Amino acid sequence: MVFFFNRTSQYLQPVLNNNKKLGNITALDFDSSGRLWTGSLQQGLYLTDTASRKVLEQYYPDSRNPYGLTGQQVLYIHSDAQTYL
Repeated sequence: MVFFFNRTSQYLQPVLNNNKKLGNITALDFDSSGRLWTGSLQQGLYLTDTASRKVLEQYYPDSRNPYGLTGQQVLYIHSDAQTYL
């Protein structure tokens, strides 16, 4: 699971996607905009806004997109010099 620390309440709060906790996290990376990319073992790739602590997108394999994910499992995330994942 992924948690953010709430400075006001002094508690950790889980990042939720449609009221479900993100599970089986395998990789994390922040992009140049400060958004959090989260790879999972069986649920693809999540893009989370760190300010609102909400999942903006969840990426799954799509056979119509030759540049997309090839499977549900995301083990590594890397940003290159041009800040591409």
